[in-house]
Amino acid sequence: MRRWSLHERSMAFALILPGLAACGGGGSAEPAALTAVLSAPPLSAGDPQATAPPAPGVFSDPIAAPPAAAATTAPPAPAPAPAPVPAPVPAPVPAPAPAPEPPPPPPVPGPPVDPATERLGQWSAEGAWPLVALHAALLPDGRVMTYGTDRAGKQTGSFVYDVWDPSAGGITGGHLTLPNRTGTDLFCSAQMLLSTGSLLLAGGDVLVGGNTTNNGNPDTNLFDPQTDTLTASQRMFRPRWYATLTKTHDDRVFVQGGLGGADRPELREPGGSHRLLSSIDTTPYYWWYPRNFSAPDGRVFGFATDGGAYTATYGGTGGIVRHGTLPMPQPGVASGATLFAPGRTLVCGGGDACSVVDFNAPRPAVESAGRIAATRNWHTGTLLPDGRVLLTGGAQQYSDTAFSGATNRVELWDPKTGEWTTGAQAVQPRLYHSTALLLPDATVLVAGGGAPGPITQLNAEVYRPPYLFRDGRVAARPVIASAPSVMTPGSGLALQVGDGSRIARLVLVKTGSVTHGFNHDQAFVELPFSRTGNTLSATVPDSGGDLTPGFYMIFVLDTAGVPSVARIARLNVAPTSPPIAPWTPEAGPAGGTAFRLECEPGQAMVGLHGLAGTTVSRIGPVCVGVGADGRWIGTPWKNPVAGNSASGSPFESVCAPGQAVSGLQLRTGVPGIAQVQAQCRALAAGGLRLQSGAAVSSTAAGTSGGGTASGLLECSAGFAARGLYGWTGAVPSAAGLLCRRSVDEIDVKPAGSAAPRFAWRLLGDENVTYSVAPRSFVRIGVSESGPFTEQSASGLFQATVGFFGIDPAPGQRKKVWLRVPSP
Repeated sequence: MRRWSLHERSMAFALILPGLAACGGGGSAEPAALTAVLSAPPLSAGDPQATAPPAPGVFSDPIAAPPAAAATTAPPAPAPAPAPVPAPVPAPVPAPAPAPEPPPPPPVPGPPVDPATERLGQWSAEGAWPLVALHAALLPDGRVMTYGTDRAGKQTGSFVYDVWDPSAGGITGGHLTLPNRTGTDLFCSAQMLLSTGSLLLAGGDVLVGGNTTNNGNPDTNLFDPQTDTLTASQRMFRPRWYATLTKTHDDRVFVQGGLGGADRPELREPGGSHRLLSSIDTTPYYWWYPRNFSAPDGRVFGFATDGGAYTATYGGTGGIVRHGTLPMPQPGVASGATLFAPGRTLVCGGGDACSVVDFNAPRPAVESAGRIAATRNWHTGTLLPDGRVLLTGGAQQYSDTAFSGATNRVELWDPKTGEWTTGAQAVQPRLYHSTALLLPDATVLVAGGGAPGPITQLNAEVYRPPYLFRDGRVAARPVIASAPSVMTPGSGLALQVGDGSRIARLVLVKTGSVTHGFNHDQAFVELPFSRTGNTLSATVPDSGGDLTPGFYMIFVLDTAGVPSVARIARLNVAPTSPPIAPWTPEAGPAGGTAFRLECEPGQAMVGLHGLAGTTVSRIGPVCVGVGADGRWIGTPWKNPVAGNSASGSPFESVCAPGQAVSGLQLRTGVPGIAQVQAQCRALAAGGLRLQSGAAVSSTAAGTSGGGTASGLLECSAGFAARGLYGWTGAVPSAAGLLCRRSVDEIDVKPAGSAAPRFAWRLLGDENVTYSVAPRSFVRIGVSESGPFTEQSASGLFQATVGFFGIDPAPGQRKKVWLRVPSP
């Protein structure tokens, strides 16, 4: 039977419709005669829709006649389980360039929808699923591999797994349910798509005498999408049940946690062998699916579900730096973490408070991300092509036998505004062991729940986000006519689209792999692009810490925010090794409180300001907007400062127009920074990069005779600084630069943009608690024009003199203002 290619599916036209217990419960053996549900047959020539197959993940109208029932057949009886021997791992082979294709027809809007759909999105009808989809992963050909239970929905992944083709008959069609002959119980394992195209499955449960034991095994297995077979691979050093897999920038897999492997992580090499990282002790961190991510500088950053944070290196026997407990609501095992940008992850769950953990600096920082509409335990966060995060499922209370306060409505978070919105309501509650996965057609498959109860969810639904509806109709989709199947970091990316004038955004979203409310391998990057007719040209980020190797969905979005059906391409290993660190080292002794002061997106740091005398008693960045032509937009803006002392005189040291800070020199000692001076370079056209050539020193602030001189702290790879970080008590004691990376260039404003204009909106009196968006700027003073002092704030803050660090007008009543864009 011929299988439709991903290209054929993506070119197709189709209409889109209007507690907690550790994996408990006994499992039963699956009967020897397993039933495989085969893909629906291709459309016949006489079928009115036979001109093209449906796009992946797009469903036919259930109001119309339902699709024909899928054929079933009994496969041969399972063979004896093979011995766990290494399986050959195919080397990546570059795919041929796409053949020229005729331009697609112009997109046509779909049928009318209810007006609320454009605001809330829409759910498909519920459809049967062959097992509880406890684990779900998107494959390079657009199909979805799920596993986790037997066909009755009982605990054990020993017997079957399922491969679903979204183009073959909606939710209930297109299932290939196959026997697991590896001898491994895959229940509560971890899975990740490798650069070879195979799906790695690591660890799981132990089945003894047909009964589950809730203990880890050391097995690894590989699923091959070319043959739909599951075979044993090399064993790990530790048994692991509830482990986490993290792809590194150099195409290795960092394996951590899991019951039986809490003490040491290990590294899987591209060829399949394993190396125990014996110098890393992860015993202090809970073993339950630690929330690990590849950091932009090449390290592995993570935190346990109790909030304990760390960064790890994996050269030799490894190393670890401990960061204490993150200052955020205790996440707990029922929380979720979604990497929505390089070095930034959204954490929600266990309550209604959400946080952003930012690890784009040596020390992680935590910001408030506001509150969601309802408490969500066991929800799943999913990245969408427009950059928002979708929350599905969850409940206020959960146990094996009961739940209360199930949250069937979705919520969407926009990282650009920090705002939450509520969407449509699903039919089924999705609790423990449910999953959610972005499909290539920009819809989200939501499935599973149960094993143990309280509800065995042998079903799935599909959510169509609001961006798929416009002007009261199913939206006309932009079309990618051709795209490469292989990408290399630092190299060009060319796409042919249906109507280049309609395209506003080009994004890469990594194929997902999700279980237990945590997607191990999501990533999102938006690429700046140029347009020539219907050809879009972009450059893939050259830092491997921003985009790890693997498979990515390429989406384009039109000016109305409607996404295309994606093309899937493999990203090769970055030639830059190690990745570019988005900061310099810091100079000076640590002590007091860590600070971090950043320019806004689309701005570069162009100077320093604060107070200085015998020491630098306050210091902060001066920022300005930058156009795509490398010119300043408007006048520089003084951002908040670090340091609480009021001694010294004000200083402001700014680069010449058209320049930005590239480096920093300090003299440090006791009690703090004695002198600080910025190095400036000319901005280059095309974004926040700097021209080569000699640097120009700005005016120094402080005393030249005190302290010890640091070397030049300089941003690497020709990127401009974006802010300062360091340590401060009464005065700053240490500082370094935060640096731009290539992915930040998307925030650069177009050449010729108007200068950013700001206004101050009165919030009210001092000594009152206010709520603001993440990374806002607030001012306290007797009047809007002064005397005043400023500070950054996120979420709830109490507007006291202590919060601002200084009283700008002692003895006088003060008010508080919020900086907002001018209308």
